[in-house]
Amino acid sequence: MNPRNEDYQFNLALMYLSNRQLDEGIALLTALQGSASPEVASRAASTLLRAQAAKVHMLPATKSGNGGEPNRAADKASLHAESSSETSAEPTSLLTRNAGPTKFIKGKLLNIDCSARPSALMTVLAGNKTWKMKVADTAHAIVIGADSFSCSWTNQKVALNYRETREGEGSVVSIELQ
Repeated sequence: MNPRNEDYQFNLALMYLSNRQLDEGIALLTALQGSASPEVASRAASTLLRAQAAKVHMLPATKSGNGGEPNRAADKASLHAESSSETSAEPTSLLTRNAGPTKFIKGKLLNIDCSARPSALMTVLAGNKTWKMKVADTAHAIVIGADSFSCSWTNQKVALNYRETREGEGSVVSIELQ
């Protein structure tokens, strides 16, 4: 309800990035980088660097010696590879598309199972419902309130952006420790 709230803007930027709307996400993060709040500015700056790197990685290859003209075969192969990776059962990065809208939940992180690295399974209690939330790649998870993802987190208040995969289960987009 408050579009000027920088936390909302940051979460919106994360949603844009997770939906491969890099330009929109980068624009929001660039604006948030100049925030008066040092915490918001720092989070925006670090996420912006990752988003810009992802954007460079997603640019189509160009043929050398042709004056920068795009290599149509490389473009086609790149699009095919993207399409193939989108249909795989497990998301492999922040920018991988998942079906369904991004949702938000606050709760208590009960435990984390990291036995199937690089993924992890978080058990979160929200109200009277227990959720199983999968983190596809702990090394590349978007974490707010900590430097990186930790398998030792327990009994902590968390806020998650996620996509519901089944009843009581979801795929994590971002994690905020509170």
